[in-house]
Amino acid sequence: DREVMYEHSMRFHPKSEYRVVLPVGDENDWRKFLDIASAMTREEGGALIALRIHEMKKGENVEEAFHSGKEEHMLHAIEEDMAKKRLNVDTRIVQSASVPEAILETITEENADLVLMNWDGDVHTKGFIFGRKVDVVLHRAKCDMLTVKLGSSEKMDRVFIPVAIDTNPNLRFTGKVATAFARTFGSKITVAMVVPQDVRGKSDKYYRGVLDEHVRELKMKIEGGVESKVIYSDYVASGILQSAQDHYDVVLLPAARGGITKAIGVGSIPEQVAKQCRRRTVLIAKGHRGITKPFWEYIAERF
Repeated sequence: DREVMYEHSMRFHPKSEYRVVLPVGDENDWRKFLDIASAMTREEGGALIALRIHEMKKGENVEEAFHSGKEEHMLHAIEEDMAKKRLNVDTRIVQSASVPEAILETITEENADLVLMNWDGDVHTKGFIFGRKVDVVLHRAKCDMLTVKLGSSEKMDRVFIPVAIDTNPNLRFTGKVATAFARTFGSKITVAMVVPQDVRGKSDKYYRGVLDEHVRELKMKIEGGVESKVIYSDYVASGILQSAQDHYDVVLLPAARGGITKAIGVGSIPEQVAKQCRRRTVLIAKGHRGITKPFWEYIAERF
């Protein structure tokens, strides 16, 4: 069961169908998450739903669990920040027996387009990749998803997008995120592909062609264009990490095919990158495609 304990709305633009859900967690990090969420909200001309959730313990009543002063103060700060940006925002405090269920119910009720989830990079819960609460949402949410592991650096000036040689259905959504960063933060975007050392000088033209095709698939709308480069390394994660930690502030990874948790299996490349990029913020982008491609996209591909 879920109960709304506080709710407030501010409108600076006509109501939009696009909704971004931001579960507000750590009191120290919410501003960084809000910057990312508001960049996506602005890019799509939508509204942000900032959600603070109290998980009720068994046998606990609302009066014992709920102390609104601190939480309301945090949400007021979010409202002030969004007011400065002149972006539509709804702020809510809810109590629920389950944090993931409260998030999923909000996504469904609001017909949300995007949810941001926080991942600290370290999970000690057996059978889970990101952790129980995050995994449940990522498995069941029917919307776009950004899983964010914050780094210690505050900068978002340079964004690094490593793409695989194979095609990836999440490139389009990844490109939307990159476009939002470029327009909001003035970020410079670099797209890179890691290929084995032994093809250097032999298949350069082929891999360059594959990379150029992936850049087109990202469909980024960035004034001045983007940089693209081939990285030669026998170890994909090492190639990404070396470039990311030497030259960039944010690593934006398209999730692998299938469910997003499959992209972060034990020993996987995204897991290695996220855990070892201590100073860099890592985002994993998973677009919600539904069962079939949109009809008009199918027609365009056929002809």
